[in-house]
Amino acid sequence: MDFNKFIVQLSSLLQADLPGQVAQAQMSPLGRSGNYDKTTLQKARKSAVCLLLYPHENDIFFPLIERPTYDGTHSGQMAFPGGAFEADKDQNLTETALRETFEEIGISPDDVQVLGNLSGLYIMPSNFWVQPVLAYLPSAPSFIPDKNEVASVVSIPLQELLNEENVQQTSLKVRGILLPNVPYFALQDKVVWGATAAILAELKALLQKIAPQVL
Repeated sequence: MDFNKFIVQLSSLLQADLPGQVAQAQMSPLGRSGNYDKTTLQKARKSAVCLLLYPHENDIFFPLIERPTYDGTHSGQMAFPGGAFEADKDQNLTETALRETFEEIGISPDDVQVLGNLSGLYIMPSNFWVQPVLAYLPSAPSFIPDKNEVASVVSIPLQELLNEENVQQTSLKVRGILLPNVPYFALQDKVVWGATAAILAELKALLQKIAPQVL
C-alpha cells in the first residue's frame, strides 16, 4: 500500500464529478429519497462531519464513533465525528468538521490535511444538512474521546468497506418504528447504517476507481 499515491489519486477523483445521490441511495433506508424541495433544505440546520483517513499496518483506516445511549434521534448509532455549524466558532463547514473532530476524539485541526468534500445530504429525522469533509493524517493517531459524546472510537480498515460481503440488510426499530430491509455495512462487528452508511457508499464508489495496487 502506497499511502501517498493513494492520497494523490483520491484527491484527483474529488475534482471530478462525484457519485453523489446515486451512490448514497444504495445504502439509504428503503423508501427514503435524496430529493427534497428547496424550502426544506433552506430550513435545515447546517452541520459537517469528518471522514478521516490514515495509514496503519499496511492498510488505510478511518475512525467511526459510537454515540452513547440517550433520549435522542441518533442514540447509540455509529457515526463520523461531527456536529452543527456554530457561527461564533466556524467560518465554514470545513472548520465545523475539524472543530468537532477535535472536541469529540481529540485530533488537532493543525495535524489534519483536508482533501475536499464529498456530496452533502439531508437527514430528515434530525433536520440536518450534512457536509462530509474528507481529510487525512500522515500517520495513525491516538484518539482522546469525549466521554460525554463518544461511547467508543472504532477504527475501520478500508478493505472492510470494499468487501462486498459486508453489505447486508436487517430490520431496525427506530423510535418505536420498525424499518424493514435496511441496508448497512457490517464493519468491525458494528451495524453502520443511515447517513453514515450513505456517506461511506460514496467513498466506496470513489475507492473502486483507484488502482488496486495502490490500495
